[in-house]
Amino acid sequence: MDEYALENFELKTRTDKTKQDYLIRARQLINRAKKELELSEDEPLDVRQLVIWLNEHKKNITAETWRQYKSSVVYYLEEYEDAHSAVEALDYIKDITSRGSLNYTEKTSSLKLKKISFEDWQRLDNFLLEKNKKWHEQLRHWLRASIITGLRPVEWRNAHFFIHNGQPALKIQNAKATNGRSHGVTRTLLLENVSEVDLTAIKSHLNNVRTFAGMGEYEYFYRGCAIALYKACRKCWPRRKRHITLYSTRHQFSANAKSSGFSKVEVAAMMGHAVDITATIHYGRKQSGNEQLAVTPLEEDVERVRQIEIDDMKNIINKKQDNLL
Repeated sequence: MDEYALENFELKTRTDKTKQDYLIRARQLINRAKKELELSEDEPLDVRQLVIWLNEHKKNITAETWRQYKSSVVYYLEEYEDAHSAVEALDYIKDITSRGSLNYTEKTSSLKLKKISFEDWQRLDNFLLEKNKKWHEQLRHWLRASIITGLRPVEWRNAHFFIHNGQPALKIQNAKATNGRSHGVTRTLLLENVSEVDLTAIKSHLNNVRTFAGMGEYEYFYRGCAIALYKACRKCWPRRKRHITLYSTRHQFSANAKSSGFSKVEVAAMMGHAVDITATIHYGRKQSGNEQLAVTPLEEDVERVRQIEIDDMKNIINKKQDNLL
């Protein structure tokens, strides 16, 4: 029996006990989704958004868990939701199989911190400054520049500083642009409100990037900084199981953006995401923010995110209409 047939067979074989379990699990998933999407208890959750949220989580759970979640949400939508949006959500979730879910539960990402507290940042920065071993100076610039801007480690290679309407700005080539996970080929961060100290950190890091990339040794530069960070964290916190990585800075950027009052669409534009739900689910939470974000998005990038989300909803509606023909 293939994946699609198996999952739909499971949807049809429901005992009373199973139905009760489905309803409990569905309500738990709704509460989790609302929490991660930062909705208050009084704010309703669009069930289409619930399905999108669940599909985003599929890569972090096993196939068996996915089938249980899917069956629970389908039952809830069929029995307890009579809004037009429920019909669209049902059409969408029934077509999603377990393909892309995990075959195991042990994930290396569980060992990586998704935030950097102010205290941890100070301790790590002081350690790197005082020890001043190979890569420490470059690593300090990398960490600070990335917390300010939220770039993925791979994106620094093609980022460049320029002047936009008389103000400093950073143009980034989006790493996920080729597979539809970004709002466009590039994004721009406006640096007008960034302090001189932080602007110097960004420029210093870009100079390091250009130097090593110009010699064809960007990967050597990246590995050197990553290894230095690995060793420094284990010196600073020898008993910890989860540690700061270069990617942790992107999570902290997301948390800072949310706590600074930027909208979900603006955060998506600054992080290079196609839709606002990605940063909401997978990146640093609002309560982990520990400093005011100084960069701002380019309005054209924000509008591209909005248009993609509008187009996605139109596609869902059109699919439903096609099914009715």
